[in-house]
Amino acid sequence: MPTNQAYETVFHELEQTVNALEAGDLPLEQALSHYERGMALAAQCNQLLQSAELRVQQIINGQLVSVE
Repeated sequence: MPTNQAYETVFHELEQTVNALEAGDLPLEQALSHYERGMALAAQCNQLLQSAELRVQQIINGQLVSVE
C-alpha cells in the first residue's frame, strides 16, 4: 500500500478488515490473511498519526518562536 494515502482511506480499510474478522465467518486462512492486513493497516495509521503529531508540534514550536 502506498504510504501517501490519506489517513481516512487507510482507517476505512482497517475498519472493513476488522468487521470481516468480527463477523467470524471467514475460513482460517482468510482470517489469518485479514489479521495480517489489519496489523499492517494499524501500523500505517499509527505512522500517519505520528507524522501529523510531529507536524503540529513543528507548527506550535514555529509559532512560539515567532511570537517571542
